[in-house]
Amino acid sequence: MGILSRLNLGGMMGNAGQINDKQPFPRTLNYRVFQSNTEVSLKAGEFNVLGEYVVPFQNEIAWGTGKETIPDTLGFIYIDLHDNTPTTAVQVEGLVRLVQKNANDAGDKIVFEERTEMLRGSKTDKRQKIALPEKVEYPRVGAQSKLVVEIKPDSDVTVDASPDSGETVMLLPVTVYQ
Repeated sequence: MGILSRLNLGGMMGNAGQINDKQPFPRTLNYRVFQSNTEVSLKAGEFNVLGEYVVPFQNEIAWGTGKETIPDTLGFIYIDLHDNTPTTAVQVEGLVRLVQKNANDAGDKIVFEERTEMLRGSKTDKRQKIALPEKVEYPRVGAQSKLVVEIKPDSDVTVDASPDSGETVMLLPVTVYQ
């Protein structure tokens, strides 16, 4: 047994050497957590905020869940956006970013960036899911700071996330420390 394990620090070392007595637990946030509106208009060729989540007091959050070296702990990202066409909704294509912002909306940190075509793995088949391990290389987001989802769509579009559409789905793994 090594000297560090004998010290019994009780999980006090957090991400990137952060000293912390908060306990982590995985959680998956969906579109409703990020966006209260059922429709969001997006402009092509520029990053638009698709939604944001304000971190509650006494919490810290990191994008992603689990460790790459322990596959059973991994969280999986799934994003499938659709427009508001009344008959047959069309998938929205573009570049998605997961961003951290401080409470003053300054100091943006881009944590993850990928095309929408790559984020439609599977919601149920683990072999086809897209892993998003906890992003320990970035500091955790603290109270009143924000987790933001941005998209640069290929064309002007309005995303439909009304409860009756059943089309737009966004599942984003995070690790909550409280």
